[in-house]
Parts: sequence; structure tokens; C-alpha cells
Amino acid sequence: MYSPKISEELIPDLYRIAKAKKVPMTRLINDIIWGAIKDIVVETRIITKTMKVKEKIFVIKEGK
Repeated sequence: MYSPKISEELIPDLYRIAKAKKVPMTRLINDIIWGAIKDIVVETRIITKTMKVKEKIFVIKEGK
């Protein structure tokens, strides 16, 4: 599975925030990411049944 690297310059701030909140950095980062993407709707559409090709469309809800 793909695991993107966090920018080195973000690590010190994330570390301090995690320490202040008394949570592991992984939980802090997951919470930040979930908060950022919660308003994005993912739709999966089947283009053709014979090719079994699917596409995912990401839509940001209006007003967010």
C-alpha cells in the first residue's frame, strides 16, 4: 500500500501539537486528514459492465 511521506518541515509542529493534546502523532495526523476530507463525497460509477471499468469522482460539497 502507498504510504506518502510527511514533509520534514511539518514534523516539529505536528510533534508539539500531539504532545500538547497527549495523543500519538499518527492519531493526530489521521484526525487532521479525516477533518479535511469529511466533506468530500466519493461516487463510484461503473462505466461499462463488459470492461468492468470504474471511475471515482471526488466532489466537494457546496458551502464548504
